[in-house]
Amino acid sequence: MKNFKNMGVEEFVGYFNIVLHSNEKNLIVRSNIPTWKANATVCVARKEEVLEFLKTQKARKKEERKAKDPENVIAGLRVLKEAIAKLENYYYLREKRFEDERLSSLPIAKPNVDLDALKARYPRAAAYLKANAWSCASHYAKAAAGRRACERILAGEDYEVVLAEMEEEWSDYVNEHMWEN
Repeated sequence: MKNFKNMGVEEFVGYFNIVLHSNEKNLIVRSNIPTWKANATVCVARKEEVLEFLKTQKARKKEERKAKDPENVIAGLRVLKEAIAKLENYYYLREKRFEDERLSSLPIAKPNVDLDALKARYPRAAAYLKANAWSCASHYAKAAAGRRACERILAGEDYEVVLAEMEEEWSDYVNEHMWEN
């Protein structure tokens, strides 16, 4: 029989597959429930220790995700995305206005966004957005080149070199496979 009283908290949590309830005050035991019930007094006595461990683990994972978020890593990415979203919304509304006679009399003001100036101000962010667009391509080789470029830009490599290599990789693939069919 295992000694649950002296077991390390990480091993204890792993053994019973314990997770934090969404209210962050309770625990959910997912496995070895008969063993838990047989040792209920010892297991329940460790509740505060396990809660603290799981909350700390959750906070650490949140910080790790935040550190990997492109908008937190690349300066100007959020600004560029917002500007693009404003322009896309404008063009969408303008198109809807032409399609629907009832909306045709409603004025739509074009957002005061200079996308070229923003791209010049935040070239790394613009490069990331281009690579990200490539990562959504329908062709697997082009999408893979885009994904690799995104990862490299996030890792801090020179965006100009990365984009040039991304485009060269795609060009090489196209030239190599162009006459196969």
